[in-house]
Amino acid sequence: MARYYLFANILKKALKDRIISVIDFKKTDEEVINKLINSKDKEILNKLNLLKKKNFFEESANGILLYKKFRFIDPEVLINNHIKKLSEIFPDYHQKLEIEKLNAKNARRILIKNE
Repeated sequence: MARYYLFANILKKALKDRIISVIDFKKTDEEVINKLINSKDKEILNKLNLLKKKNFFEESANGILLYKKFRFIDPEVLINNHIKKLSEIFPDYHQKLEIEKLNAKNARRILIKNE
């Protein structure tokens, strides 16, 4: 969640400062990152360097409140001419989906170090 938040802020700043444009989102990740690096913008470069670190944030009551979006795949499967969801066939998969749904509801407050 913290990485997505920080990278979204980098992209917002780059868009605002016209370092990248909406058209750049159709390019590869590498092309966009290179544009960000080549901008020589100190704030963007500092935040990109933070993303390279393993522990660039800490949980804090004074931090930013972040929510995890819950996305999952529960494909339909054909078994004996009947279509069933994978979670209906495998109880373990169903249980893992339910656990992740609950985890996604737990927001976390984080503080980004050195920002």
